[in-house]
This record gives sequence, structure tokens and C-alpha cells, in this order.
Amino acid sequence: MNTREVSNFVSYWMQQGCSIQRGGLLYGYYAEDPNYEGGVRAIIEAIYEPPQQGEVSSFEFLYDENQGMVDMVAEALSLERIGW
Repeated sequence: MNTREVSNFVSYWMQQGCSIQRGGLLYGYYAEDPNYEGGVRAIIEAIYEPPQQGEVSSFEFLYDENQGMVDMVAEALSLERIGW
């Protein structure tokens, strides 16, 4: 939903020559998928980039002292961490 955040995430990666991998935590919610009976879809509203170490073929999330606050703000906005 927030295309600017996703665009910024991808643009930074591309500016690095697509050579260093990155990861982001995805926040949003689940909703019924009207296209499939009993289907559920994930609606992504935000991406959060915690501290990380990127390599050519992988990345590793590092300790993030702000993670508790990020999750608390997300919950206040009725969002949950639904992927990475």
C-alpha cells in the first residue's frame, strides 16, 4: 500500500548495483481474498529495515534495540509483522 517505502527499499538496493542483499520486515494484516473460496491474502502496509549485514548472496538481521518499539507502534496501528 505504501509504494514509496517499497520503492525506496528497491532503489537503494539498485544503487548498490544489486550486489548487496537486503531484508526488510513486512507489516500489514490478513484479509479475505474474494478471488478464492476460503482464501486469505496478506496486505502489506509498511516495511521496516532493521540493522543488518548484507553480503552478495545473503543478509543477516542484527540485534535491533528498537524492535520492541517498532512492534508496539505497528500494533497501535492495527498492523502485525507478517513476513520479511
